[in-house]
Amino acid sequence: VGVVMMNMEEIGVGLNQLQEQQAADVFNNAFDATNYAGVDGQSLCDGAHPASPSDTGTTQNNSGTSALSKAAVAATRVEMMAYTDDAGNKMGVVPDTLLVPPALEDTALEIVNSMKDPDSANNTFNPQAGRFRVIPWHFLSDASNWFMIDSTGMNLSLLWIDRFPFGLEREKMTMDQVQIKYPFYARWALGYRDWRWVYGHNVT
Repeated sequence: VGVVMMNMEEIGVGLNQLQEQQAADVFNNAFDATNYAGVDGQSLCDGAHPASPSDTGTTQNNSGTSALSKAAVAATRVEMMAYTDDAGNKMGVVPDTLLVPPALEDTALEIVNSMKDPDSANNTFNPQAGRFRVIPWHFLSDASNWFMIDSTGMNLSLLWIDRFPFGLEREKMTMDQVQIKYPFYARWALGYRDWRWVYGHNVT
């Protein structure tokens, strides 16, 4: 009779890593309209989101190519705050978060925490100080891409649904059974309803 020792912590860590990878895919594929188009037919971060299903000629943009810098953060914030809804009304988008890979964490922290302008030797005030929190995420696959987020809009539009939480089920035993199996299972779904909570920079 063979005995298999299962480490529950390792199984839990493996499941968590899988969920993190799939959650990060929303951002890692944010610029791919071919394979990961949203309900409007565009990628999550795209330069041609139609204003509405009936007005495809008017578009809005939430995609850029700027490397992370104080100037890029300032310009992206202004552009996001100008977003409108399907009827052309301002939406009140207020970006408050920078999502970055670990390679950009120090740069992002310098931009949002320096009271004085990090790009100037003239002791100029840094208007970006205190406006954003920085979230580094090592599951982001590109070391240069970064995202600005309105966390309130993200909580409303970015979806994660646990259909069945992680669990295990012991199989029934019989008199001649020499092996006990414990199937582990979990089911979840993820996606997004709207794009106006995020602006992504696909840096080349």
